[in-house]
Amino acid sequence: MKSIFSVFIFSLVSISCMAQYGYYPDLLSWSYSTLSRNSRMWRTFEPDSQMKQMKIVSLQVVHFEKKFKGKSKKNSKYVAFLDSNGIPVREVFYKNGRISEELERTVRPDGKVEHLVYHISQVKAFEYFQEFNDSGKRTSYRYYRKGKLLRATKTFYNEKSNVIKSLDYEQDTIQYQSETDYYYENDTGRLMYAEMLNSKGKREYRWDYTCTDMGAATRIKMRKEARFCESKSNLANGHRQEVWTSRYQGKIRRWVTEFDSINRVVSEYFYAGKSGELLETVTTWEYSEFGISKIRLYYEGKKKRYISSNYSQYFDSNWKEQKSISTTYRKNGKLLQAYQTTYTYRNELLVLATGENLKRPQKRQWISELEYLTAPLP
Repeated sequence: MKSIFSVFIFSLVSISCMAQYGYYPDLLSWSYSTLSRNSRMWRTFEPDSQMKQMKIVSLQVVHFEKKFKGKSKKNSKYVAFLDSNGIPVREVFYKNGRISEELERTVRPDGKVEHLVYHISQVKAFEYFQEFNDSGKRTSYRYYRKGKLLRATKTFYNEKSNVIKSLDYEQDTIQYQSETDYYYENDTGRLMYAEMLNSKGKREYRWDYTCTDMGAATRIKMRKEARFCESKSNLANGHRQEVWTSRYQGKIRRWVTEFDSINRVVSEYFYAGKSGELLETVTTWEYSEFGISKIRLYYEGKKKRYISSNYSQYFDSNWKEQKSISTTYRKNGKLLQAYQTTYTYRNELLVLATGENLKRPQKRQWISELEYLTAPLP
């Protein structure tokens, strides 16, 4: 079963239109860090036709964690309330029988979130609102933390639904703090460059997308200017995509991705250094009939390398995941951590996830039991 979203983090649009350019942080992702620390507890699932046919409206996950050498045993519970499309509109985390975290969403028919409220220990931690145009493009958002407006954005589009301007506000919506303008090529509609101006109209940052020749990767003198380039080429059994950026201090970063004949990622390379010549990481994907492995290598200098992590997933003939194994290594190559999780299904739905520490099998174990309900929980 190919995962679409997590039961504790639903896919949302970026909180800032500049997040794609690496300038503003994605505030929602940052705020979700409180929830994501429990990522091993909650199994990713897909709201497929099976759930709709069974009219599932609630999902309950009870989690147990044991330490064999000690007496400690902690358990917690997660409950999701789903709409007719399987989207969690309310999520509640319980710890020691009490609500520790809660998240509520107001969702449009097209799946976009209009309103979200997040509570910690029943105290409102943050809240945000979004508005969209007829094409489903976000036109504004407001982000509140502890009841105070922290950031707001208004976005404007052209007739081709391309962003042409965004205004960024902080703490009030009367005077914007910055304005970002986007400029496109007339014939192709390709983004050429974007500029950020402060409230006084002075240019603060510039993002240049006009480069198409990899040989033009010269250092940029302006500290607040960034250049992005992309090239594509065919391989014997797939294709290759290369992206490089020269940002702020002129240092070049390169990302090279290779795909196979059916468009699956088979390798990724990341280069750093002053001119993007120093290979830092290599990530490879290996595919078998019913398995996928992801291996990441780290390089030090020009010769040294070591395996940092290896993540493998194993599926049945219907592509339902049966087992996953995650390992990480120290720089000297010694095993640091190794975990295995196995999954059990009933009526095509995941009902049990069991994990263990492979490095120290007798030290730790965790179990998550999933229950799908056709009536809302009280």
